[in-house]
Amino acid sequence: MHKDNIVQETEEMKLGKILASKFTKCKSIIKTEAKAILREPSSIFFIFVLPLVLTVVFGSAFGQDVMDAEKGFKGIDTVFPINIVFIIANIGLMGIPISISELKEKGTLKRYFSYPVSYMMYFFSVMITYIVVNLISTILVSLTCFLFFDAHFYMTFIQGVSFILFWLLSIYIFYGLGYVIVLLFKSSRSTNIASTAIFLVMIFGSGIAIPLDSLPSLIKKVADFTPMAHSIKVLEGLWLGKQVFQENMISIFYLTGISILLTVVIYKYKIKWEA
Repeated sequence: MHKDNIVQETEEMKLGKILASKFTKCKSIIKTEAKAILREPSSIFFIFVLPLVLTVVFGSAFGQDVMDAEKGFKGIDTVFPINIVFIIANIGLMGIPISISELKEKGTLKRYFSYPVSYMMYFFSVMITYIVVNLISTILVSLTCFLFFDAHFYMTFIQGVSFILFWLLSIYIFYGLGYVIVLLFKSSRSTNIASTAIFLVMIFGSGIAIPLDSLPSLIKKVADFTPMAHSIKVLEGLWLGKQVFQENMISIFYLTGISILLTVVIYKYKIKWEA
């Protein structure tokens, strides 16, 4: 009995050391990624400043316009979820791929390999870093909407929980897409061009820049294949207290399916530590 207790304590100590070692490695990666973001003025502008500017511009232009007289929806109530998706896509498509490709060219990723760092540990460390950044930007936009433009909260408790879950799912999808872009292109220049092009196509094909109703039918069909358009439909529906699980099941299935596909790609194909 005494020997069994000693063996169990030894195993628990080993597990504790392993977990502590993994935490230390993740912490090191997170610190490096956070410093890279803070050192880059363009990253600060696009992640924190631009969403606030868009919120103020759209809020001032039509934030107080009544969109649904019966339910009391105003323009700012539709702007908020759109800006939330914009922040996610902006970080996922413009932040992550460019940041990782630059670290790869500088040889930083090769240094990570000497820790040693597992491939999935690196991926989730990057995810955690940018989720925190995303959350800070989202809070700033939320405060602006509620304090200066009188946005309202329409969700029930279940809808609120669902909103958080689909917010996290959208983050995983766009961050995963950014990661896949790094897999496809070797240099930071080509990664930058590709990620910017994909981001702009999604912006103009999802109704953020121009309402979908005013776009040609061909572009509307393209929008049906972009995760940005489906993320907006689901998050906007939940935010406005609509029956999303009845009205937007196609979007929910789409987001679930693409997240599974991205998981397979990320797990199977690995970023080369060197450019």
